[in-house]
Amino acid sequence: MNHTSGIRDYLQISYLREDERGDFYTDQEIMRWLVNQTDLNFEPGSEFTYSNSGYWLLGQLVNKVSGKNMAQFAQAEIFEPLGMTATHFHNDHQAIVKNRASGYAPTTDGGYQISMTTLDMIGDGGIFTSIEDILKWDNEYYERKLLNDAFWKEMTTTGKLSNGEDTEYGGGLFMEEYKGLRTISHGGAFVGFRAELLRFPDQKVSVAIFANRGDANPSTMAQEIADIILKDQFKDLPSEAVAEVENPPMDEAEMELDQLVGTYEVEPGVEVVFSISNDSLHAKQKWNGSEYNLYRETGNRFKMKGQDGLSFTFTDLKDGLAQELTVMQGNRPTQVKRKEEKDLSGVNPNDYIGTYFSPELEVNYIFELKDGQLVARVGNGEEHNCTLSDVDIYTGRMGTYRFQRTIGQVSGMELDSGRVINVKFEKK
Repeated sequence: MNHTSGIRDYLQISYLREDERGDFYTDQEIMRWLVNQTDLNFEPGSEFTYSNSGYWLLGQLVNKVSGKNMAQFAQAEIFEPLGMTATHFHNDHQAIVKNRASGYAPTTDGGYQISMTTLDMIGDGGIFTSIEDILKWDNEYYERKLLNDAFWKEMTTTGKLSNGEDTEYGGGLFMEEYKGLRTISHGGAFVGFRAELLRFPDQKVSVAIFANRGDANPSTMAQEIADIILKDQFKDLPSEAVAEVENPPMDEAEMELDQLVGTYEVEPGVEVVFSISNDSLHAKQKWNGSEYNLYRETGNRFKMKGQDGLSFTFTDLKDGLAQELTVMQGNRPTQVKRKEEKDLSGVNPNDYIGTYFSPELEVNYIFELKDGQLVARVGNGEEHNCTLSDVDIYTGRMGTYRFQRTIGQVSGMELDSGRVINVKFEKK
């Protein structure tokens, strides 16, 4: 329940399989995929990584134990007793729902298009509800007419890693603080929908935001609304805490843009390249090709237009270059270091040409050389360019390809892709 199992995320497994049928598969297929996995992302209890597979499996357990599927069980045991008449687990994508909202995703020409799913999975998602019903659910946290103290204690008790570190995550809920006040929250994002429920239990204030456009940021919006409602109740934080939450440490002297350019490594194979474009700092995410310009907000802190909750702060000037980067998303910092430049001129892309089969994904990945560029595709799918990241390591649309050698010859590879890592491939 705390996302510390190491079980790989089935949604990411589906993406890596690049199934020709598109956005449709069954519970039975998911179970087969998970059984096929020969490894976990990490030793259980050693790390926290969000995985939809865990809560999908809990839904399967409800079915086995109760004899009802998750939709039937929740309807009888939770939604109906709480009077949540507009709420259900949607496990039939063809069912007609009165007053249903469609999801929308932005297009490259500045417009929008319908973005919906044909999946019938529930447990990890699939709840249809309304603002009126979510109020009833929020009230139950305080009234406890149906769900008792033991239930809410289980839901709000955070997990501990094997090293003793607190995950700040309970039973499907984040347990954190915002400006000195205790919060219980969770967001959601799938196809053209975004959502956030941010609760301040001690103040009995909750902010719920549902959005049917994929470019919405309800988490930041919820905090901004809380800033207005609770402005007189936020606690005075120690100066060190304020600096950590609002302003990551930055060098006193403002750096020049050319001192910031270079490659910064989030994790092996996951890199952001900063360059200068039209006198502005430009970022490119090598793992997905996403690009955006940044503007200097103050000192060495940069932001994207329209993304107030996201900032990039460069620090640790050495040898004329910034060595570290702090990325703030809301109040969550990610520390990133400059990648050491290596001479990769001796890497021969011909070494990696071939077909690689993964028993875990049940697919072939094919690597070819076209006009001197290493390209990859899944089966007969669309080709994408691969970018050399390090010796025997390339990045591409599907993730990071780490090639292995046996007696000097490439014999296989492992693929890292978000919530799925170390997927093994054998070279045919």
